[in-house]
Parts: sequence; C-alpha cells; structure tokens
Amino acid sequence: MRGGRVVCKLSISLGELLPLKAIKALILLVFCYQQGGKFIASIILPLRGFFAMISRLVMDSFKKIVVIGAGTMGQGIAAHLANSSRQVVLLDLKGNGAPNQIAERALDIIKKSDPPLLVEKSRLDCIKPGNLTDDFDEIKNADWIIEAVVERPHFSSY
Repeated sequence: MRGGRVVCKLSISLGELLPLKAIKALILLVFCYQQGGKFIASIILPLRGFFAMISRLVMDSFKKIVVIGAGTMGQGIAAHLANSSRQVVLLDLKGNGAPNQIAERALDIIKKSDPPLLVEKSRLDCIKPGNLTDDFDEIKNADWIIEAVVERPHFSSY
C-alpha cells in the first residue's frame, strides 16, 4: 500500500484473457477508432439494406398484435403498428358506460391527434377496440402481446 492506494501488478498476457477472435475484433475497433470512424462506416453503411430486410422479415411474422393498455403509450404503440398495416387489438379495462369505452376513447384520440399518429386515416380500421373482460380470448390468437399499463406500486407499512 502506497499513499492510501493498493498497488497491484498484473502479469497476465492478453492472449490468456481473450480468445484470438476477440483480440482481432479489439484490434479492428482500435484501428477504426484511430481512423475517425471512417472505416467502420464504410462497413456498416452498405449493410443497412440487409438489416432492414431482416427487420422486415421479423415484423412480417407478426400478423395479429394485442396491446394491453389504451393509455398514451398503448395508443401510440397501436397507431404505429397500424401504420404498418398490422391487425391490432387494443384492450383496456371494461368501461362504465359501454364495455369498450376506454379503448374507443383511445381510438378517438388517435384519430384527432395533431401531429397525426397515423399516416392515413384508413389505418384506424386496423385497430380493434376491446376490453380485458369480454375480449380476453383475443390474446390466445395473438402473435405478439404488448403490455403498456400504468404501474401503481402500493406502499404499505409492515
């Protein structure tokens, strides 16, 4: 111990810590950093189309999507998915007046939003309102289930 600090010498070579592939990747990253990112950009930019194609293939596998929660977050998620022409079921709690009152109110907000959440007003037809009590069976047929509900932690004294 010198000056309040612990001094330790490490005598392990880089080859003992990392496999050869990791060392090569590290050298490549250092080289890219030294080149100001120009080299890495020349590799990544042509791959944009490849990543877009993979993303498209993944999203195409989701035909029916259920969004649980028709609040601000659920509305936005449902609208963006509807923009990609996906069949979206927007579920929330059962309303006091009408069973789907909350989800239908969310659709009205999406329809009137400024700036618009939908690229075309006709995409609103891709969103089906529902409630968790009557339409719970919609979940079993979904390819993707998104939960966007408010978390209310209840604090109690023990």
